[in-house]
Amino acid sequence: MVSCAELGRTPLTPSLAGHGLDWQSRAVQSFDDEVARLAALASSLQSPRLLCGYSLGARLALGLLVRQPCLFDAALLIGLHPGLPDQ
Repeated sequence: MVSCAELGRTPLTPSLAGHGLDWQSRAVQSFDDEVARLAALASSLQSPRLLCGYSLGARLALGLLVRQPCLFDAALLIGLHPGLPDQ
């Protein structure tokens, strides 16, 4: 296994709205608002951008991938229900 440091990368682990140490300071507006906030954070990072998410984080990651598929070079989503309509 290779660490982020060995690859010259720094992981970004943002607190989700309603979670983390500052959970009271940020009210959850909507799923789309949180996806947009995370997209803005991700767009400030150097490529390649690797997206990982578990549970709610994976659901938000999927939202990012659906809305901005070119923003990430790879993704790992674990333990999610996509919440997308069947078609």
